Amino acid sequence: MIETLERHMPMAINEATKITETLKESLASIAQYRQFLNWMSADFELYLQDYDKDLTIYFPGGAICIQQKENIQSDFINFEIHISSKHKKTFDSHKSRVLLVLNHFKFFCQ
Repeated sequence: MIETLERHMPMAINEATKITETLKESLASIAQYRQFLNWMSADFELYLQDYDKDLTIYFPGGAICIQQKENIQSDFINFEIHISSKHKKTFDSHKSRVLLVLNHFKFFCQ
């Protein structure tokens, strides 16, 4: 009976089938970086969020992770935005949403 159930269950999608992309960005100060995290958190407020490593936003089938990187001889705050999803349509949607918030924030800060 157990063998029959296992045959009919869908295969689990492993990490190799995920679509991922990393965006490298920078902002002028730590205050701007914290404000950007706040904007991202507000824009994705309906999704589960974790502030353990700066900000991670979980959505069905993927996540958006924003992490500050070590600054080496730079006045700017460098950070990376990792976007991963199991589905291309969801990935494209969340990536465009992240870029929209980022571009709007950079325009707002000028």
